[in-house]
Amino acid sequence: MVHNQISNQVLQVGCSYRHSRGGIAQVLSNYDNYIFDDMNFLANSCDGTRITKFIFLVYAFLHYSLKLALCRSIKIVHIHTSSYFSYKRSSYFARIAKFFNKKVIMHVHSGKFSQYYAEYPAFVENGLKYCDKVIALTPTWKEFFSSIINTGKIAVVPNPVPSPPHIERKFNGKLRFLFMGFVSRDKGAMDLLEMVVSHKGRLSKKTQFTLCGNDIDCNVGKYIRENHLGDLVVYRGWVKGEEKQKMFDSHDVLVLPSYAEGLPMTIIEAMANGMPVIASNVGGIPDIVKERVNGLLITSGNKNELFSAVMAYVNDRNMVASHSAAAFETAAAYNPDIISSGLENLYEELIRQN
Repeated sequence: MVHNQISNQVLQVGCSYRHSRGGIAQVLSNYDNYIFDDMNFLANSCDGTRITKFIFLVYAFLHYSLKLALCRSIKIVHIHTSSYFSYKRSSYFARIAKFFNKKVIMHVHSGKFSQYYAEYPAFVENGLKYCDKVIALTPTWKEFFSSIINTGKIAVVPNPVPSPPHIERKFNGKLRFLFMGFVSRDKGAMDLLEMVVSHKGRLSKKTQFTLCGNDIDCNVGKYIRENHLGDLVVYRGWVKGEEKQKMFDSHDVLVLPSYAEGLPMTIIEAMANGMPVIASNVGGIPDIVKERVNGLLITSGNKNELFSAVMAYVNDRNMVASHSAAAFETAAAYNPDIISSGLENLYEELIRQN
């Protein structure tokens, strides 16, 4: 964990992670549980109606400004952001922090940030001017940010994921594939379902697919019923805690055919559980999923490639086993102790500049 003497000088800002769902909420939860003994945190967003979100944001701005004005011990504001409105909100929090003469870290988690930058380059660049450091999730994302700002302002800090007790996996019988995340078209959930429909005959009796997560725009239950996929596909909805761990324990391969990603927490969690990964070659994913080492990479939207990757594992259980072992080793680099050390060094660097 980050030493208390350092962490007391850092204010973490992000979504109300105890009551929100998604990747940033999971990152902040892991920060709270494994990076900081007592995390100094202020929520700047919440789930709910537009009115609820607006009232929460107004209160957050007031609370934040008062906290920075009165708590002289705070030297650094570490802002966790996505893109679009999340980044717009975060950029104003960065401006306020600079008004109070604080160091600012902008920690970008969004897989759509490059797309956002292409649409609003001037606003993005202007917001980053208020940041002393920008945290990129992977070397690929660092390369992207280097095209916008000075490389010296960029630090690569992966998201932390604790390693559960290693279980001995046996890959017998049906091969069980797990999709975990928001069940949306952007995440490739419909591509996965349509691939299963197209190849139902070849997949039947050999595979089982489970989808976990909030259904955003796929109407999964109806699709399963209308296409008679009950024997092949199960939809479990949002899972967390022990139920989420059971999903990792009871499945063999993670599938995430997304169209845009930063570095999905789900992939790191799956690898920490010894699961190989089938994922799209987007964002920071190729920095962790190595082709035919710990997983298989496909092109977003290419359902033929997705089917071929699924069948490659179905037909070669030895490859599943070797990729499983390699995935577990890969995840060791995301151990909270390693991430804590990197963050502490970053914080100390900025504190020395005050």
